[in-house]
Amino acid sequence: FGWIIFQRRINENVDFYRGWNEYRDGFGSYRIGEFFMGNENISKLTSSRQHDLRVDLEFNNTKYFACYTRFEIVGESIIINYK
Repeated sequence: FGWIIFQRRINENVDFYRGWNEYRDGFGSYRIGEFFMGNENISKLTSSRQHDLRVDLEFNNTKYFACYTRFEIVGESIIINYK
C-alpha cells in the first residue's frame, strides 16, 4: 500500500480559485505538478475501503503534516468526512 497524491500545488502556476464543477471533475496538470484530482475521482478511490489522509504543507520554509483516519468523500451532499 502507498499514498496517492490527489492535490499538489507548488508554485501557483494553476489557479485553484475554481467553481464547484471544476472541483468535482478535477483540474490542472500532473505533468507540471499542479493539479486537483477531482472529488468524483477521490470518491471512487475512497468508497471501497477505509483510507487515511495525510496533508503535507510547507510555510515559511518549514514543513508540516497532519494525519486523519477514515477519510472519504461520500458524495456531493456530504463533501468531506474525516475523523
